[in-house]
Amino acid sequence: MKTNNITRFTALTMALAMICGNAVSCGSKKTTESSAAKELLQNSYKAEPLECSQKFSYVSDIAYSPESKKVYVAATKENEKVSKLFVTDLDFAEFKEVDLGIAENTESFFHTVAGADGSAYVVAAINDYGDFEVPDYDDPDFDYEKFDFEAMDEARTTTYKFCHVGGDGNIIAESNIENIEDHAGSDSYFDSFLPFGKDKFLLTFSGENSKGIAVDADGKIIDDVDIGGFNWIMGGSETADGKTVLCGYTVKGIKLKYMDTEALKPDGLYGVKADGSCTEIINWTDSDVTNNYGRSVIPLENGEFIIYNSEDSEFSRLTKRDSSEFENTKVITLAMLFDDGTVSESVKKFNKSHDDIRIKTVNYDKYNEYDEEAGKLTNSAAKQLKMDIVAGKAPDMVISYGNSIQLSLASKGVFADMGTFLDSDSDLSRDDLMPNVLSACEVNGKLISLPATFNIETMAVKKKFFDKENWTFGELKDTYEKMPEDTELTEMTTRAGAFYTLRNALGNCIDYDKGTCNFNTDEFKEILEFCTQFKDDDELMDWYNTASEEEISDYFQDSQTKYKDEKALIYDLYLSDFRDYKLAKQGMFDDDITLVGVPTADGKGGKLSLSNTYSILESSSSKQECWEFIKGAFKEESYENNSYGFPALKSAFDKKVENAEKPRTYTDEDGEEHVIDDSFYINGKEIKIDPLTADEKD
Repeated sequence: MKTNNITRFTALTMALAMICGNAVSCGSKKTTESSAAKELLQNSYKAEPLECSQKFSYVSDIAYSPESKKVYVAATKENEKVSKLFVTDLDFAEFKEVDLGIAENTESFFHTVAGADGSAYVVAAINDYGDFEVPDYDDPDFDYEKFDFEAMDEARTTTYKFCHVGGDGNIIAESNIENIEDHAGSDSYFDSFLPFGKDKFLLTFSGENSKGIAVDADGKIIDDVDIGGFNWIMGGSETADGKTVLCGYTVKGIKLKYMDTEALKPDGLYGVKADGSCTEIINWTDSDVTNNYGRSVIPLENGEFIIYNSEDSEFSRLTKRDSSEFENTKVITLAMLFDDGTVSESVKKFNKSHDDIRIKTVNYDKYNEYDEEAGKLTNSAAKQLKMDIVAGKAPDMVISYGNSIQLSLASKGVFADMGTFLDSDSDLSRDDLMPNVLSACEVNGKLISLPATFNIETMAVKKKFFDKENWTFGELKDTYEKMPEDTELTEMTTRAGAFYTLRNALGNCIDYDKGTCNFNTDEFKEILEFCTQFKDDDELMDWYNTASEEEISDYFQDSQTKYKDEKALIYDLYLSDFRDYKLAKQGMFDDDITLVGVPTADGKGGKLSLSNTYSILESSSSKQECWEFIKGAFKEESYENNSYGFPALKSAFDKKVENAEKPRTYTDEDGEEHVIDDSFYINGKEIKIDPLTADEKD
């Protein structure tokens, strides 16, 4: 039999199939701020949907054999729940279903690799729960909290089936892989199935420690495999020179390891290139492709790729774009300090709808570097962006978590006044946005940033103890001193924790305009004195050395009812949705509550925490084009699928308020709407969470 492998392309191409979910390059810090169209499209592809005879709701694996041109697809058909194996050609016109002989009343999942002879190999993990009935997780009435998963797991027996499948979809040979638990342990979970040198395969398992097992072409165990420091294997393949390489997560991020398939251990740790650096192959955003299932990728011999796009439930062929297509295209750079997926999707939609403008994203998240031994960041996204701006490599616009980087550079005149765009725009104005959000982003009358959403940080106490919105440190202190002696300030109060809670009361000790501090004040001394009544961290329970499991369990059970039982006063409340208020009121306190805000010298109240914050660079020559993209985030439809955070757009905020008075619902695949039985659990007790009342809404 020939060497089994997925493909015989370069290690660079192989890496795509394993880490293609990352649409950024790493290693060398290339400049992108002044990209021309040719540079923009260096890794840009055109996606053309393939006409398929079969529709799938989920695709987990795609394996391809270049010799036979056969594609093996592990997928779930529409309106079915069980994943099956299918064989098709590169035209994806017809799919033949493979009978793996797995009983319908079992729970199974499998992985597939293609052999060089045109066949495929499959390992299926099959869970049998005996008389224990496996729940229907899609049932809206299924109660995750009450279901006894531990009893279900105790009833489980797992067998591993090894199948050799021909290109015609028929089974060539099959057997069970015996005694896997002696190598992987009963608490391990089957992760991946990969080619591993000549006539061998690698099975990897995750659990307390990742483990590897080598099996031969008949499914018989050869021995354990030392997979080094991998926490989780993402994928693997054979390179052009016949070496086997694995890709996965380590404590230092995503790494590649070349493996000695005879000695069954790592042969070296590398990046994609020999020098350890990484290079981007496909830029998904520039290719206008959703990369939800990045592993479902087939690299073809002609340089094209086949992918499965889960968003549209379709297969597509990716063909590299000719840069001449965009000779007259204006390139705008967007620096992202993070990407939650929604930003990239917005960019793709914008690029698809504009022929003469294209946004190029630069994800600065790749510059976040952490020294594990020193316990500190050695570089960060914000730091790198500042360095690039100072070096004259500023992007056209920025999106960040909050507005701290904008505030830190406000005096430098780095950012354009977005108020000028609001004042002249016919679609979006200042009056359309929440006024406090605008105020939080103004510096010396200049609107240097604009967040699409915001959250609120506040504190809650039982109304019977304090019945006034917002408080000062003095009012907090007086309230606490009236509480019973054994009452804690917060859920777990230490001296340092109390000081952290009160840090916002020290605002008068800092002169932000002058950049000076003065902590030699009566106010500061009073706060320090108040904090000394609490224990130091080392006086509490020794969680790691002497505390028993029973003591830790008792502590956490007690902590869940501290506010309800009036054993703790202040609850830190982070509001990203109106439901968070109801969780605190009905769940944590089981009583009326007052939102007292954070204690400050002037009793100002809660804090705004800004999200998805946009800014335009003053140096950009494409400010108006940047604004056209940014204002798209402030349309009502942009908030419809965003459940996290309060909208900065007034009309969308009002809709969220209105919906908060109604029960939560979901729409099933048949278009029917169902009410969600909204509950909260404390120590196993179910507490129903109601919608807002009219008074609560007000």
